[in-house]
Amino acid sequence: MSESDRTELASRDELKRRITRLRLLPRLARSVRKRYVRAVHGDDFFVTNYFGAKFLVRWGDFVPREISLKNFEQIQLQHCIDTIDRMKPDVFLDVGAHIGLYTCVLLKQTTIPRAILFEPNAPTAAHLRANLLLNGLLNRVEVHECAVSNKAGQMSLETGPDSNSGQAHLAANGTGRQVRVVAIDDVVDLSGKTLAIKMDVERHEIEALAGMERLLTRNRGFVQIETLDTRAQVIELMKGYGYSMTLDFYWDLFFEKL
Repeated sequence: MSESDRTELASRDELKRRITRLRLLPRLARSVRKRYVRAVHGDDFFVTNYFGAKFLVRWGDFVPREISLKNFEQIQLQHCIDTIDRMKPDVFLDVGAHIGLYTCVLLKQTTIPRAILFEPNAPTAAHLRANLLLNGLLNRVEVHECAVSNKAGQMSLETGPDSNSGQAHLAANGTGRQVRVVAIDDVVDLSGKTLAIKMDVERHEIEALAGMERLLTRNRGFVQIETLDTRAQVIELMKGYGYSMTLDFYWDLFFEKL
């Protein structure tokens, strides 16, 4: 092997080592932060910042923990911010608002003037209101402490484990607490507007979308829907409402209608 070949090989090896170090840095930073947060806060509530918004979080609950580690749904949130900057929606609908991550970030980071939120789980709704208060957003939101479906009524809410409050879901024959259920078309009356919508309703997407047919067909904008089991049905239903799928993040689908 010539001297120039050995020099080139050494340079390639050094480049590989640098790339490996760069890939390890985010994981190392996450590991260090995890140890720090657990040591300082344990499972007590504490306030953290993410995407320019403040959140009351605790380590023992999956979504708040990931928010505190600064990495929960980064790509989706940034795409929402970029799309809102382009489309300039009149209102944001947070369907399955949980603790208000999307509402707080989007109302703080974009020009959206107001939001309409739906969250059926009472403890989570209290946590949601705390985050809205922390960010000074209570006067810009309309909170409906109820679930959404294709018609009004009552359904069982299975809350899931304390370690992941985001897994609360409706069950037709469940044994959980009975909660009020509404069709969004019976609650929100908008026409000719530009909307931004995020939907995360834990496998109840088809029913929720059926209950907002008028809203979707009479308005334009973009919709983010979390779905796994109902992907094909969701895509077909949104197509019927006039929306085209623009991005596929596997479990999060993005649709737009101009």
